[in-house]
Amino acid sequence: MILFATAAVAAPYGPREQHLAGRAAAADALRRAGSTRLTVGRRGDGAPCFPPGFTGSITHTRRLAVAVVCRAGEVRGIGVDLETDPVPGRLHRILLGEEERAALWTPADETTLRGLFVAKEAAFKAFSAGGERATRMFWRIRLERPDPGPEPPGAVCGTSDPASGASPSRGASTGSGTWLVARAGRERARVRVRTGRELAWAVAVLPAPAP
Repeated sequence: MILFATAAVAAPYGPREQHLAGRAAAADALRRAGSTRLTVGRRGDGAPCFPPGFTGSITHTRRLAVAVVCRAGEVRGIGVDLETDPVPGRLHRILLGEEERAALWTPADETTLRGLFVAKEAAFKAFSAGGERATRMFWRIRLERPDPGPEPPGAVCGTSDPASGASPSRGASTGSGTWLVARAGRERARVRVRTGRELAWAVAVLPAPAP
C-alpha cells in the first residue's frame, strides 16, 4: 500500500519552511507505514533519501507539502507532484505531444493542462527512482489512457486529499481520481491524477517486476 501525508508550510513560506514541511509530511507517512526511522536525508542528486526498507517521494508548493511512502520492493519507483499555479494554455505544444493533445487535453478546461503537467512530473520522479537513465528525460514521457478493464491494484491512502480541501481524516483515498499510463521508452508507470479548483496532484508508480 502507498501511504501519503500532507503538512502545511509555516510562515514566512520560504525555501527552508517548505523543506521542513516536506520532511514533516514524509515522517508522518513513514510512521504510518511502520518505520521506526523517520528522518529523510538527501542523495547526491538532491532527491530525498528514505530510510532502509522504504521508498518515497516529496513535493511542495509555497503553502503545502505532500509525501508518499511505501515499502521497498513493492514498487521500483514512486513519484508525487503538486501544483497550485495555473499552467498557461499556450504551453500545451511544449508539454504535450500531438497524440496527447488529441486524447487528453481539453482546451476549454483550464485545469486539464495542470493535471497533465503534474502527471508527467510525478512520472519523471518515478522513472528516475527506478534507475533507468534512458527514461530520465521529462520530454520523452508520453501519457495515454489505460486499456479498458479494471483499475490496477495498489491503493493510495493518506491523511487528507490535497485536491479536495477536506479536513485531515485517516484513510482518505485518491480513489476518485483519473488513471493514466506514462510511457518512457519501454518503461510504463501508472499515474493517478487528482484535480481541484485550486491545485492538481499526482502519484506515479513504476511497478516492481513480476516474480
